[in-house]
Amino acid sequence: MWLFGLSREIKWKAKGTTGNVKLEFSSNLGQDWTVIASSTPNDGSYVWSNMPSINSQNCLVRITLLTNNHSDTSFTPFTVLGFLDAPQAIAPANGAVGAPTNPQFSWQAALGATGYHFQLALDEDFDILVRDITNHPTPSYQTSGLNPFTTYFWRVASVADIGVSHFFETQSFITGVVSEVPSLPQLVSPANFASAQPMNPLLVWNAASLALRYRLQIARDQYYSNVVFDNDQIMETSFSGIMLLANTSYYWRVAAINDFGTSNFSTSRRFSTGSSVSAEDEQAPPVANKLMPNYPNPFNPHTTISFSLSKTNIPASLIIYNTKGQVVKNLYSGTPNTTHMSLVWDGLDEYKQPVSSGIYLYRLISGDFSETRKMLLAK
Repeated sequence: MWLFGLSREIKWKAKGTTGNVKLEFSSNLGQDWTVIASSTPNDGSYVWSNMPSINSQNCLVRITLLTNNHSDTSFTPFTVLGFLDAPQAIAPANGAVGAPTNPQFSWQAALGATGYHFQLALDEDFDILVRDITNHPTPSYQTSGLNPFTTYFWRVASVADIGVSHFFETQSFITGVVSEVPSLPQLVSPANFASAQPMNPLLVWNAASLALRYRLQIARDQYYSNVVFDNDQIMETSFSGIMLLANTSYYWRVAAINDFGTSNFSTSRRFSTGSSVSAEDEQAPPVANKLMPNYPNPFNPHTTISFSLSKTNIPASLIIYNTKGQVVKNLYSGTPNTTHMSLVWDGLDEYKQPVSSGIYLYRLISGDFSETRKMLLAK
């Protein structure tokens, strides 16, 4: 690729060094020719300075010996890039509704682009970026883990040696129901091969993206042919509601579930119990502040909202808003005195009147911590 305004050397094989040659340039595969040099020595080399500002990948060079008008043309077309165009958006279509939560983005390649700057955001000003990839190599991008029933904005610019183009016009789309299984949960505690665990152990794992609930299995063998506990309705990322045998080895694993399907199980861990029973499980890791996805979602008319708090002596609140930012329902306000809470919203506002279908936000605040999620009431 040759760039506008720069200099490139044109070379040819000269049968002799006598006489002069004429050099010409075509940007349309030889249909039209423009003179580069009307007469230059036939020494096999010429520096073409200040190349023209055109965009074409159908360029050719022709050399003509002036003494007998014999000529020869370059065999393979080359590209001269004068300016870098922005690509053109293809999919998802602008304004699309019900897009998957794992969409395939695509755009028309720009001439001369060696990569692309891809941005995906939750706002038109691209202040809340979800993805920001500065040199993506191809004119398509597969993403996953987007929130359902959420508006997203995206744009792409071309990247090349001469710089970066402007972004194409901002595109938007609204996701529909979850179209992919959740990500794989990661086990936290007990550690693999942990020993002398309480007979009522606290099992903890990290939240999985797009998960609405979890399935926990505990077995006596690593192949899970002797399962002693199997629960697929766990709304939080921890569980301590089982009494196991003393001085016994167990295996445990977790899968994540949403309305689309179930993830694979996590890697399996082994632990062994001692002979004690713990009321507080002092060995458990500290509880993190976390607002869980409501379940079910979409819902009608009831949904459960769960959260965990690391500090139970600090006042907390869980408030439901409409998309205009107006308070719909103060679901909880007080000092929780417990690390985990689950609350049910019945679709009624502060005046005990049913609210209309649509997207609602729920926000958890505790001290300096705050987190907001979306949910859909579908009647």
